[in-house]
Amino acid sequence: MQADPELLREIETLIAEEVARFGVAGEVRIVANNVVLEGYGPASGVDLGALIDQWDQLPHDVRARRATGLARRLVEARRASAAPLRSASQGFSMPRFVAPALILGLGAAGVWLAYDYLTPKATKAPDAAGVAPRPADSSVPADQYESERIARAERVCQTTRARVQRGATVGPTDVEGWVVELTLLRADGDSALTFDPALTSFVERRAGSLEGKFVWAGAPEIGARTGPATKVEVEDASIPSPAAPRLFGVTLRFTGRYVIGYFTESERIAYHKTAHTLATRLGADFAGLFARCAQSSTHQIGSWFWGRGPAGAAASVIYFMGAHADPPQIEQKTLFPGGGKDIVQSGALLQIAEKTADLKRERVLRLLGSTGGMVSGRPDAPHVISFPYKDSNRASRASLDLAREVDIAVTN
Repeated sequence: MQADPELLREIETLIAEEVARFGVAGEVRIVANNVVLEGYGPASGVDLGALIDQWDQLPHDVRARRATGLARRLVEARRASAAPLRSASQGFSMPRFVAPALILGLGAAGVWLAYDYLTPKATKAPDAAGVAPRPADSSVPADQYESERIARAERVCQTTRARVQRGATVGPTDVEGWVVELTLLRADGDSALTFDPALTSFVERRAGSLEGKFVWAGAPEIGARTGPATKVEVEDASIPSPAAPRLFGVTLRFTGRYVIGYFTESERIAYHKTAHTLATRLGADFAGLFARCAQSSTHQIGSWFWGRGPAGAAASVIYFMGAHADPPQIEQKTLFPGGGKDIVQSGALLQIAEKTADLKRERVLRLLGSTGGMVSGRPDAPHVISFPYKDSNRASRASLDLAREVDIAVTN
């Protein structure tokens, strides 16, 4: 049976990332049952054994270890094959004194080229076209590194996003390029929530900044993670609706290693606990917890949604997942009741809430049945709709089912 191309790309991507960590350049491809490293040096290959058939059953940490082992073998095979060139037909060998001289000569040439490259070029004479070369910018290497890092993270995220759309689960080894967001909104009040006192128990901000570290004692699993770019960004999420009372809101954006917990089955509950406690303390009317690719506005993996009753929670599912899908699952007249193109600023959330107002708990439960979604909450109190860890696309499918039920879904 032919292997799934998405699965092969996933294995290739993971091994390529590990090869890069060994400081080796090239392209990783799977050919037949071998993984091959080509380009920027001699080609090398390693037999995959039964890995392709076993991949879907392997835990994420085992996948990571297998990818690291294969990458190490590829790199070792390349280095072993990088021997001095010989002519098989002539039996030619380089005299011993030539090699050191050649190395010294190449070294000197390298030093000169480096000096020439790093020396400011503004003093050089114009070229043949009469235009002087631009001065060297010492920041280019750092900028290039950052742009390459972002591009790599986006590739990884898009690869795992394709798996999400097929119903797969994204694990801790697939989190590069992802962020986790918790957005909470309330209809009453007269100011943004970014400086609400309730937030101080959750985020310890740096002086003069809207970002900091997660410190809530109720979810130590999240706060224990540290590392580069591991922080919580606090952002105003208020919606100045043109046709209804303004919704005041805040978004907590988790980045870096904080994201790992959301993609770990045993730890995601800590995110749900955080979301529930914050929604209670802020008096939220609507809220959603989801993950997305950092370079995209599309919400891919939703797991927890809050509302004033089951109808309000259903509105949150539709808004945070369906309205922010690619393409949107919601009809244009509901997304943009006052025109425009900005979903956040259009007042779409309140339009959706109006459409779901008559949904009763039993009806919501029935609609969520096929996705495994759960509804919790006491009568006349806030309700939560949550989705199990397995199958990352469940919230998106539930959003479409709910939107169809209240006749606001896009029709083909």
